[in-house]
Amino acid sequence: MSNPVLRVEDLHIRIGKGVNVVRGLSFDVSEGETVCIVGESGCGKSVSALSILRLLPPIINVNQGRILLDGRDLLEMSEADMRRVRGNEIAMIFQEPMSSLNPLRTIGFQIAEVLMLHKGMSRAAARDRVIELLETVQIPDAASRFDEYPHQLSGGMRQRVMISMALACQPRVILADEPTTALDVTIQAQITSLLRDLREKFGTAIVLITHDMGLVAENADRVVVMYAGHKVEEASVQEFFERPTHPYSRGLLGSLPRLGQSLGEDKNKLREIPGTVPPFDELPAGCPFVGRCAYADQLCAVQMPPFERQAADHVCACWHPQGAKGVVR
Repeated sequence: MSNPVLRVEDLHIRIGKGVNVVRGLSFDVSEGETVCIVGESGCGKSVSALSILRLLPPIINVNQGRILLDGRDLLEMSEADMRRVRGNEIAMIFQEPMSSLNPLRTIGFQIAEVLMLHKGMSRAAARDRVIELLETVQIPDAASRFDEYPHQLSGGMRQRVMISMALACQPRVILADEPTTALDVTIQAQITSLLRDLREKFGTAIVLITHDMGLVAENADRVVVMYAGHKVEEASVQEFFERPTHPYSRGLLGSLPRLGQSLGEDKNKLREIPGTVPPFDELPAGCPFVGRCAYADQLCAVQMPPFERQAADHVCACWHPQGAKGVVR
């Protein structure tokens, strides 16, 4: 892999002075690469993305680790320098565009503001560039849409506006947090196709946060699996789907319906992961998945497993990965 554009090293995120919600997260993203971060709701995916842009609320803070953009530690930057990075070198596509767009400003103004702030464009030049961006994300009649407000657009159109805003300054990295949630399947397909096209055109690195395995299969180059604030597995997308090694990863993939599967027969029932994710303040000293794992023993309960290489592009943190190896059927 080429030198990473974005590197997250041993990231720990804490609520207040007590509860760690992310523990030791590390991953790299290279130019033109898409890394998908997957896991159940509440596992730390979104809070990790917000920490990269230093947009965490005051009660949540990064208490250990580094976040490197082209070798520069974002956590060490002044707030003034960080403002120059946000939207310019790293941009984010939020899960719900209606809560991220200003309802009192036209969509054209909101995108143009990014260009005027970071690129020093005049209003006229920014307007022309915004119309080009809206056309790039396939918004019809872009010139007239410039003066419309968010409530006048459909959910799919608003998400395209968010993507055009993220692309305005051609950032090095885009963080996409569940970008297709709440959209119908047709619009989801259009949005994901658009992201792929834009990555190929601009060479932007993408961190895609999702729990949708179909989205992962279609878009990812590599997959990072998180559980209860920990990274438990990382692999190339092909390796992940063909040879998932961590019991949690196998559980995620085993719960997916498959073409031709008859759910009326017991042997074909969707598999489920027993139990629930433990509260962050009640995690065991060892593997966080120990309470739900069929392969767990006493060692798993008291000592965190180290990452071990399963293949050239595959690492997993599990004391007994041999019990979980094999293709998911």
